[in-house]
Amino acid sequence: MSRQRLLHPSLPGGLLSPLSGVDELSAGEEALIDNLGAGALQNETPSGTVNGSNAVFTLVGTPIANSLKLFLNGQLQYAGGTDYTLVTSTITYASAPLTGSTHRAWYMSTST
Repeated sequence: MSRQRLLHPSLPGGLLSPLSGVDELSAGEEALIDNLGAGALQNETPSGTVNGSNAVFTLVGTPIANSLKLFLNGQLQYAGGTDYTLVTSTITYASAPLTGSTHRAWYMSTST
């Protein structure tokens, strides 16, 4: 199914981008919309001890592919081993977060 992009009067390019075509949503945007009823987890703190040596943390749900946005001390982290890896609901940071660090996860999940 092809949906039209949603435009916002004050945001250039509309609310959803990048776009795959002039008026089409990208495949990722289509997948997120299709799974809106599944469950959105926002501002979740992954479980695990933040002590400078533990690099493994667990999410409540399993993120839908490419939906996880993970922030460490307010900075967006990059998946695929650059900053962390994700296997089902387990996050493994490349370097253990320092004591006092905060991390937050935003994602769509079918398991909640």
